[in-house]
Amino acid sequence: MNGCLPSNMKWQIVIPYIGPRWNLDQCLKSMGEIPVPLLLVDNSPTSELRDFPDVEYYPENLGVPASWNRGLKRGAQWTMILSCSMRFEMPLKEVMERAESMATPYGMEFGVFGFHATVIGRATVERVGYFDENFYPGYYEDNDYWYRMIVSGMTPAKDWTPRWYDPPLSCIGNAVAVEHMKMKIDEEKLLGYYRRKWGCGLGEVNYLTPFDSGRGLDYWEK
Repeated sequence: MNGCLPSNMKWQIVIPYIGPRWNLDQCLKSMGEIPVPLLLVDNSPTSELRDFPDVEYYPENLGVPASWNRGLKRGAQWTMILSCSMRFEMPLKEVMERAESMATPYGMEFGVFGFHATVIGRATVERVGYFDENFYPGYYEDNDYWYRMIVSGMTPAKDWTPRWYDPPLSCIGNAVAVEHMKMKIDEEKLLGYYRRKWGCGLGEVNYLTPFDSGRGLDYWEK
């Protein structure tokens, strides 16, 4: 089911993958039945996931934010973003039924997991745009997106909640893929881009539009 989803599709899931395979297998097994479209964005250099039905292959590695964007651009009212390190402690179907009763049009959070497991609503994408793919291969794209949501006028207390404070999920680690691929993350370069884009450090407020340009919040260097 690559490409666009039907306009009335409520849910989809997108999972970036680069390895190791056991991590993804355990994540999917923990979900049980998967009742909604699931897109796997395979960034592994050998395109390992040929036994799955809905996969996009990018052996050059799109990076995390671009992988999320591949899912978001397909549509759906809510897009659940997951990392392979998440484990479900109740069937996914039940988790999604509960999440649907809690999510706002902008989305929702699952406890303390940040963007390892979160829901982005179509209304958020329409308001602030897609993830900035310059945070490559990953790190701080989530901080950037949060900042954009806040300066757009969204507030966690009104638009992004209710949060599921004690969800039946767990995370086995934050850097399994990084360690597996022995990737080098240049955090100073990524932070430097963030500072230049917003004129401040993480958690601070200065520019209200990227690069103090007056452009919309969906603007990022291409």
